[in-house]
Amino acid sequence: MRRLATLVVVAVAAVGCTKGGEAGPAGSQGPSGVLANFASAGYMGSVVIPASFGFVYGCKTPAYTAGANERALLFAQGSCTSVPAGSGLGIRPGFNIDGTTDTTVGSWHYQQNTGAAAGGLSNSQVGELDLTAGTPYIFSVGLVNSNSSTTYTSGCYCSLIVIIAK
Repeated sequence: MRRLATLVVVAVAAVGCTKGGEAGPAGSQGPSGVLANFASAGYMGSVVIPASFGFVYGCKTPAYTAGANERALLFAQGSCTSVPAGSGLGIRPGFNIDGTTDTTVGSWHYQQNTGAAAGGLSNSQVGELDLTAGTPYIFSVGLVNSNSSTTYTSGCYCSLIVIIAK
């Protein structure tokens, strides 16, 4: 009984000490690691694949607003069912800021249809992007005809994995 009374007095005293004072200094930054991840995949439909550097973008993610010292690791993949002979399929990860014009990240990786007739091609590329705190990013996959100066129309698929790390 005496221990219970002592415990009650300590508990009441502790509750009474919760009145606010000044906040203490900010703590140290937390550890690094994965903060978020996104995946997007699907059939883009019959799309016009532009020549040279005119990318068409698909598999867009929802917007992600970056925190301090964050980086996006991007894994982009695309495939098209009917790439003309001599044409190619170039892939780059892409992004835009809050719905503005898309742009690509890093260098492209390309595959060429070296056959005598149209055929399917698949390709992938990775990239990384340092993010600016407070900025909303939408990530995507960019596809282009990497091997000739002509456009072509094909049924295309894309997939994208984005990992946000600190």
